[in-house]
Amino acid sequence: MLKGLTHWFSTKQDTSTAWSSEPELLAMDTEFSQFREGELLSIGLVGVGPGIAPLEPGCLPSQSLDARHAFYGEVHDAVLWQRSSDFCRQIVLPQFGRVPAARCSSLRELGGRLGDWLLARHRPLMLCYDYKLDWRFFEQALVVAGRWDALKPKLMALDIADATTSEACRQAAAETMQAFAGGPLSQHHALVDAMALAAQWRQASEPVRLSLTAQFIPSQDSEATRLARQ
Repeated sequence: MLKGLTHWFSTKQDTSTAWSSEPELLAMDTEFSQFREGELLSIGLVGVGPGIAPLEPGCLPSQSLDARHAFYGEVHDAVLWQRSSDFCRQIVLPQFGRVPAARCSSLRELGGRLGDWLLARHRPLMLCYDYKLDWRFFEQALVVAGRWDALKPKLMALDIADATTSEACRQAAAETMQAFAGGPLSQHHALVDAMALAAQWRQASEPVRLSLTAQFIPSQDSEATRLARQ
């Protein structure tokens, strides 16, 4: 069995009632200030379904971002930016300010916008990510904004890192990054990286995808959530 799926959860539950409809898959990526004691800078989510292209390479987001299939938000906080790593200041932060209406003054505002976007979606949601801190920062934003309890029953965390290691998956990600290279947004922008992850998932072999998505495990509070509430 591929590891990673139950990283945050201690028990499996019967989901026959809660998961009565097929979930919507969303690929997620985050950028954060530091690896140790870091804080969320930005988050991007995109639909994984075939034919979904929420942003066209080389286009300004105001011209092509499809909000039906994508969410993006970024925290504009001078103190947080000052505490960020050299990599973030040189590569990540210069790409901020290029997606209209993405600017948030705080983590609470970002989490509120993200939570409202997710709550407006009618199907259960399967969040695909490839690094455990992505889920941690996603959850933290929703907790701080007071949206976690409402969303928890319809969320599933799906770590697809081990499922996207094939040459075909790596090539799909590389092609996505290459398509955006030199444009207004590029690699290490959370929205572009989420699109690359979605491309990798679509290239994963069908048995691997089925093996993972068959394990419907509703989200439970992580240790980070419990600590945040104390």
